[in-house]
Amino acid sequence: MATKINLRLLWQRLYKSSGFHKSVTFLIFVVIAAVFWFVLALNDNIQDNIEVRINIENVPDSVTFINLPPERVHVTVRDKGTNLLRTSLSKDAVMNFNFREYDDDGVFRVSRSELDGVLKNTFGTSATILSCGIDSLRCYYTTLPGKRIPIDLSASLTPVPGKVIKSVTLNPTYAIAYSNRSHLDTLNRVRTHHIIQRGLEETTTLKIDLRTISGVRIEPSRVAVNIEIEPLVRKEASLHVSVENAPDNIDLLLFPSRVNVEYYTPMSKYNQPVPDIELWVDYREIDPHSKTLKIHTGELPQYITNLNLKESEVEYVVAHQ
Repeated sequence: MATKINLRLLWQRLYKSSGFHKSVTFLIFVVIAAVFWFVLALNDNIQDNIEVRINIENVPDSVTFINLPPERVHVTVRDKGTNLLRTSLSKDAVMNFNFREYDDDGVFRVSRSELDGVLKNTFGTSATILSCGIDSLRCYYTTLPGKRIPIDLSASLTPVPGKVIKSVTLNPTYAIAYSNRSHLDTLNRVRTHHIIQRGLEETTTLKIDLRTISGVRIEPSRVAVNIEIEPLVRKEASLHVSVENAPDNIDLLLFPSRVNVEYYTPMSKYNQPVPDIELWVDYREIDPHSKTLKIHTGELPQYITNLNLKESEVEYVVAHQ
């Protein structure tokens, strides 16, 4: 309470002092001078960089642009400050084009002189266009419906040791191609840009751009690639050992006829039946000086890794029929 009273007394003393009134008067004149200076400055020609939106009107529903016109361009303008201020305070600086006026049999074409004319309409006749981000507009279009084509992934993917790539999926798997008849008739698929991903530890989703094709518009222009990673788990099994290249009148008895193996498989396949892993010995490798034969391994299923035989050799007995 005492603080509020002290502040009030201080304000009353300050307000009644002659210095306070002089300061207020000085500030008022400063503000008035600043306003006059600002108004005079706005009447001078100034230069400014303005982003101008491109708007194409009356485009038929059947038209699809193959190369899209730019959404905005940077324009350098010299004009009175009041005019540029009015432009900047408005919602947007827009160049409006009527599609039918610039349609040229498959091409939406705007020359430099026509572009300058539209810019004059945008900024007014008093404005001087010093530079524009584009020299002209030339946008090809088609009235043909799009063609549905599959997307192929180009990639080199490697997981960390102890894990495996379970699946690689694209979203979407198809794209729509827009072009003229000759391009569409020969276009059967589109590929992604090649990606290299090493040391993948967990499921990952990447955004990959599609390769551009000259004269063709592809929608969408990029796809999501989902790379699902899962761990490998160790599993054991008992497998039969067969005999190869034995004569018809010879039986080769193996001891043991089954051997234990261990291998690594993706976790999602752990509870599946034992895969068809071929183990065999070759009768032609019999050595009179040895009582054992080496066990050979056939081609492994793609999802089986690090196969290890508990016994690499088996004993044998030759029996004549």
